[in-house]
Amino acid sequence: MKKLFLILLFTSGVLTFSFAQDVGFDDDIDSGFSYDIGDSALRLGCSFTWQTAFGDLSFFVGNHLGGAVKTEYDFRLPVPNFLKFGVSTKVRANFGFLKDDILLSFWNVQAAPGLYARFSFLEETFIIQPELSYGAQFNFPEKNPEYNNDLKKLYVDQMLEMSLGFRFSPEKLFNGNIELGVTPFYILGPEKNSSAHYAGAELSVFYKF
Repeated sequence: MKKLFLILLFTSGVLTFSFAQDVGFDDDIDSGFSYDIGDSALRLGCSFTWQTAFGDLSFFVGNHLGGAVKTEYDFRLPVPNFLKFGVSTKVRANFGFLKDDILLSFWNVQAAPGLYARFSFLEETFIIQPELSYGAQFNFPEKNPEYNNDLKKLYVDQMLEMSLGFRFSPEKLFNGNIELGVTPFYILGPEKNSSAHYAGAELSVFYKF
């Protein structure tokens, strides 16, 4: 029975894909939108980041400065031409500016895969990209030996990040393969007894392969 179900599921998927190609999603339909299965796209970007902590963490550290690298991959789906979905991976490293001398320094590294939607306008000159990511945050506090505390050298927390990217891709920059962006974001780091919160923004440059 299970094998029969899998055969039917596979067959229906093949038929659905064949139908999508036969009807031609690139033709206009009554809704006024143009549909296209489209091409997959891979982008690699780097960012300058700023973020600030609030909540319990803000007693020790405030603003953070750092950088990030990110990859994005668009799926090939039969959706309107102005819309794309994709997956991403991001690694961000930050240096925190201290508010209290209980620490000598504070670094963190944030790594998270994500899912996004891309809404493009004016032939992909302007893009709005909401994104949801889930991953891990690695905190490296260096404690001050003058204080008697039990701080560890490494704390690992889960993190949930929500962001909204605004991109500009002028045709004159490498035939439209360069995207310049600004992305405000919010990070929630739930812990056992409390939660870490961050809000910030990124200035980014992406190249499309």
